[in-house]
Amino acid sequence: DPDVAIAAPLLIAAVPRPDQGRTDMFVGLDEHGIALKTWWKAASGAERFDTDNSVILGADAAQLEMRAPGDLLSSPETKRTLKVAGVLRHSGTSDDSLFFIPLRTAQAMFNSKNRLTAVGIRLREPSALSQASARLQRIPGAQVVTQTEMMGTFLNILGTVRTLLQSIGLIALC
Repeated sequence: DPDVAIAAPLLIAAVPRPDQGRTDMFVGLDEHGIALKTWWKAASGAERFDTDNSVILGADAAQLEMRAPGDLLSSPETKRTLKVAGVLRHSGTSDDSLFFIPLRTAQAMFNSKNRLTAVGIRLREPSALSQASARLQRIPGAQVVTQTEMMGTFLNILGTVRTLLQSIGLIALC
């Protein structure tokens, strides 16, 4: 599409941690995905993956996990141990609470070889959003969601997971 400046494949997966009352959100992305994130600045370490087993933590995720560059991060649910390559500065976006890993690593961790959950797109001209969206909607099986809509959905999912975990906790108390 001539209006598209960058198209980035993404794999987004949730790892529920009911014993800790939270759900960790992993985002698999490649260099195109990182290029979409112009606001990324490392507070420490790198802004890029240095190995396939790297993880870049959002500011809040790093604080919650008490991890810094060079530390290991274990994910027993996925049977993986990742090395923290970098911690991002607080951005005020959903990125603050996310765990970013290389796309191929995410596909392997979540048994999704050659699968994606999203494709991030940056337009050359943002005013072309409605026309580009209409064209993309014509792709069979495609669902076009703007970043604003995606944030609303993301927050709704987190709220639902939080409610589910609280319900499980209440049932356990009974």
